[in-house]
Amino acid sequence: MLPAILFAVSLAFGPQVIDLSLQLDDSARQSLKSAPDGDVPGTMTFTDAGREQSFSVTVHVKGQRGSARPLDDKPAFKIKLASGQRWLGLEHLTLNNMVQDATMLHEALAYQVYADAGVAVPRTGYLRLKVDGQDLGLYLNVETIDHQFLDRVFHDRSGILYEGAYGVDLRDGDQTRFELHEGSDPNRARLASFIRAVHTAGDGVFYGAAAQVDTPSFLAMMAAAALLGDWDNYYASNNYRIYWNPSTRHWHFIPTGADQTFSPESMTIFGGTGVLFQKCLASDRCTSDYVKALRDVSLRFERLALPTKIDALLSVIDAPSRADVKRPYDEAAVRTARESMRAFVDTQPGQVRRALACIDEEGGSFEACAGEVIVSAAANDACLEQGSRSGGRHGAATANRCLGGAKQRWRLIPQGDAFAIRSVANGECLDVASTADEGEMRVHQSPCSEADSQRFELRPSAPKTHLAARQTAQCVTPAADDPKTPPVVVLQPCATATAQEWRVQRSIFK
Repeated sequence: MLPAILFAVSLAFGPQVIDLSLQLDDSARQSLKSAPDGDVPGTMTFTDAGREQSFSVTVHVKGQRGSARPLDDKPAFKIKLASGQRWLGLEHLTLNNMVQDATMLHEALAYQVYADAGVAVPRTGYLRLKVDGQDLGLYLNVETIDHQFLDRVFHDRSGILYEGAYGVDLRDGDQTRFELHEGSDPNRARLASFIRAVHTAGDGVFYGAAAQVDTPSFLAMMAAAALLGDWDNYYASNNYRIYWNPSTRHWHFIPTGADQTFSPESMTIFGGTGVLFQKCLASDRCTSDYVKALRDVSLRFERLALPTKIDALLSVIDAPSRADVKRPYDEAAVRTARESMRAFVDTQPGQVRRALACIDEEGGSFEACAGEVIVSAAANDACLEQGSRSGGRHGAATANRCLGGAKQRWRLIPQGDAFAIRSVANGECLDVASTADEGEMRVHQSPCSEADSQRFELRPSAPKTHLAARQTAQCVTPAADDPKTPPVVVLQPCATATAQEWRVQRSIFK
């Protein structure tokens, strides 16, 4: 029986567009309007070779922001078939509306990139959906991450599956914020043990007999995310699953929601803020393995022949996408987005290799490529963060919550016996030159030069140091202003106070 089920499932994710219909009564429609994430009963209809099949189902609107749209617009859906029923072998359907992806290609192809790198991901297919006779257009049918998925990918459904969404991460106290989807974890003890291991000194969470994470697939996932520009994933602690696999006795990461991909401007290869990734950057061995994963994934990306795959998918979905009356993009926007995607595919592997080139240069190092974080000992272990521009003015740097992302990574560029401190995110340097309308000596960014106002001394050496501006001989200090906002960074006379102590390190972890 199993081979027949697997064959049926393969049809659900095959190279065609399938037509499905949902019928909801007035009570169900009203319920979805008032509580979109609540299950309501309905009937799903599928016509195959002229024979109509009907299934009893429960339905709810899924997700947030782009996904959770009104019923008469184009919401994304979760559908569960009644007990004992299956549609093409499936018990659950996850239908993504693709309203944030003008190409309607990103998610389907991003998962292929992940899979080729050895990462556990769902399969995808396309379908047209009608609800009570109203055409809602083209949807992506994404394999639901449930016990059927666990059987297929891990060959073991008896483990523990959690979802992490919208900022949920492996921080102390975060175990209660994860949503349990499959399996049993009394008092969340297994998850709590994982979190403790992340916050234990050393890299034992990745390596050795006590390792808790499947390190090769985790690093492959992070490398593929960086290559794809997949910021809306564990790169930023969003939209992912973790599965404790009893067969391997490791946690495996599963990326989800990969529609925000193939974007070259959204991230840097060392800018991930996920706690486990930051833990990796604190380890020489793990960082080296991540760099190897980046090189491997960039080569795999080129060998996937993605332009041919784009053409193959468009031969299937181009006409249905044009006919999608709910699509929030005109033809010009779709054409531009698809051209941009092709350009990304052509150039991104080379961009990644160039970003790694500084490691290969004589005297090159991880810090030369990725930068370091500068952690305040006073401001609740906050990190020095680049400011944003406003009205053309240089933004004042702040001491913000330590996440370790690109805006908190800095390259210390030797200039004689001092340093320029250059932002990884925008390439500008810290500067202490006053502007005419500034009432205090704030530290801001401006285009890098060899001006004295951009030179800093480290006094004394690690682990704790003062950042002294060469021009003024004053020290960089988080200002004690509004406690509701991150303190700006200013210059004050140097003293022995803890407020002026900083640690320069490669990760938010020591």
